[in-house]
Amino acid sequence: MTDISTTSILAGITGTFAVSVLIDLLLSRKVATIDLVTSLKAVE
Repeated sequence: MTDISTTSILAGITGTFAVSVLIDLLLSRKVATIDLVTSLKAVE
């Protein structure tokens, strides 16, 4: 079994969470501006 320190695991979890929150903040503005009715009509 590999020897992974608790600090490495916590750093990985924290980094993943930070990137997730950053992407969410960046995309939430973009998604809020999409008109859903128009985008659904475009598919038909």
